[in-house]
Amino acid sequence: VNGIFIGAFETPSKIPVLELGEIISDIRISPGIQENGISGSRMIYPFYNFYDTTESLHKGETTTIYPETSYKEEANFKLLTQGTFELGNMLQETENSDTIPFTQSEEVYQGLKSCALCIDETNDSFQVITIDGFSFENFPEYVFLEMNFKSSINFKIGLVKNEDLQNKAEHMQIFKSENWKKIYINLSQLIIPNISNSSFQIYFESDMLDNDSKGCLYLDNIKVVY
Repeated sequence: VNGIFIGAFETPSKIPVLELGEIISDIRISPGIQENGISGSRMIYPFYNFYDTTESLHKGETTTIYPETSYKEEANFKLLTQGTFELGNMLQETENSDTIPFTQSEEVYQGLKSCALCIDETNDSFQVITIDGFSFENFPEYVFLEMNFKSSINFKIGLVKNEDLQNKAEHMQIFKSENWKKIYINLSQLIIPNISNSSFQIYFESDMLDNDSKGCLYLDNIKVVY
């Protein structure tokens, strides 16, 4: 407010602004995320537009603001169309997988289809990878993977460099969620130092050793933003 940082708040919230009397205030709301899904690691998302407004604030009164945001015009995307799973499956199993990824329409976050990955006592592990790799012509400041997921099992996610499964780097483990969640995964430290003459693929993996019982992972709206 008027160039002074007030704090980070989940929406909806009542945000206290300590000003005396009536004052015309310039207000900027910066869309934030939980980086890598960690509640203690919040940041202003570099690919969303700020919401700027001017309001007349009055002592002891509440002013209601309905902020909106969108992607910045300079934001770029990889895997945008493939990641909806509407036109087919963007994932394929590796030689280390006991199961295959399949598109289905029973558990979907948005649209008509999503991808399912399941394990059980017989088919006790999966390792799948994006069919299409992606590369960068320039050095971006940030690279994020965005996706929606719902899962009854824990799973791991990482990157494969130059189509070589021996050259893979695990990024993090994601814990199961009974409800659909949106997650923003910061891949910058894995990609940017290795960006020259390199292509990348995203992999997902899980097995019964890391889980107490059988279950499925559902994925939707996968995209890389940079």
